Amino acid sequence: MWDNKVFSCSRSVEGSRFILIEGTYKSGDYDSGVKVVVINVYAPCTNREKVLLWREIEALMVNVNSPIRCLIGDFGPICCRKERDP
Repeated sequence: MWDNKVFSCSRSVEGSRFILIEGTYKSGDYDSGVKVVVINVYAPCTNREKVLLWREIEALMVNVNSPIRCLIGDFGPICCRKERDP
């Protein structure tokens, strides 16, 4: 991803629990490349913090023109009730 011959980054945004990278993936099949957005998420376990995180990401995505969006990461799943905040 960091090879300029393969990917050209046009914007990056660092949040408290995510990193968004927007740019152009240069493939032999496409002369001008393909616009892509990759968001790496490290989500919290509490519902309140999750809501804030997804609102922040949603606000950023309004301004994204890329047809390809990839959301990856740790989404903070809860395995048992005692892990959840009251």
